[in-house]
Amino acid sequence: MRASVVLGALLVGPLAAACDNPLTPAEVAGHYTLLDEAGQNLPRLLSATLNCDVFLTGGVLVLNEDKSFVLDLYQQMDCSRGGGPIQDAGRTYPGTFALSGNTIEFTSPRLGQPPITFSGTVSGGTVRLLIIDPDVSAWGQLKPTLQRLTAY
Repeated sequence: MRASVVLGALLVGPLAAACDNPLTPAEVAGHYTLLDEAGQNLPRLLSATLNCDVFLTGGVLVLNEDKSFVLDLYQQMDCSRGGGPIQDAGRTYPGTFALSGNTIEFTSPRLGQPPITFSGTVSGGTVRLLIIDPDVSAWGQLKPTLQRLTAY
């Protein structure tokens, strides 16, 4: 019995110690590309009206060592059903981020409004976000998953 307790402590000890080492901005810095939204493939329908559909078509997240970031979400507005054009559009969220363990918190200023804040997790080169913004989709939120392309 005593040997199994010692063996358990030897196996769990290094794992617990590894959890005590929080991620640093330098470790997460890099370019990430959008893989999916809420587990759904791209393009993803974000909203629809009688005349137009808005699709999420891609995106890029850049995390910098100085804790600044830019999230660009690429969209396409298809109004051909109503006789209108198909146009590229998008949203850009610049700002700063903070890390706590594998949780990442983003703050992005907005002109004439309070900043928007959103959060997610970082694990193994993947960032999963929850963006709550009434303007971003018909349901007022996005759950993008982004994969790291390159490190700094």
